[in-house]
Amino acid sequence: MSQFSTQLQIVLEHLKLSQSEVAKRAEMQPSLFNGYYNGSHRPSLEGLEKICRVFDKPERAALAAAHLRDELPSSAADLVRIVNLVESPRTEEESGEAYSKTKLPKKVMKDFEFLMQQAENDAGVIAWIKSTVDVLRGR
Repeated sequence: MSQFSTQLQIVLEHLKLSQSEVAKRAEMQPSLFNGYYNGSHRPSLEGLEKICRVFDKPERAALAAAHLRDELPSSAADLVRIVNLVESPRTEEESGEAYSKTKLPKKVMKDFEFLMQQAENDAGVIAWIKSTVDVLRGR
C-alpha cells in the first residue's frame, strides 16, 4: 500500500469522513477517489490538489508529504527525509502524555517515543503499528 493511501485512510478515519463525502467535496468521481484510498491508483498533482483543498493545513501537510514519499526512489530513500512542517493537533493520549503514568520500564517508554517519532513522518510505520495492534487484539 502506498504512503499516500495509508495517510488518506488515517485522515478520513480521524475526521470521521466517508470516502463519498470527501470525493464530493473534492469534485471527483467516487470510484476514482476509492482508487486513491485503497492504493490501486495514485493521484496526479491536480488530483492531489483537489483532495488537499478539502482539508485543513495539518491534513494537507500529511497528505502532501506522503505523496512525496511515494515518489522518492528507493536508492535515495536513506539520503532524503521528507517531514511535515505543520503538526496535527493531538489529544493527551496521542501525544504520549497519558503513558507517563505507566509503570513500564524507561527503556520501553523510550522505545514507544521512538515509534511515535517515526510514525509522525512515515505512514508505513503507522500502518505497521495499526496492524500489530489488530493482531494483538485478535482481529
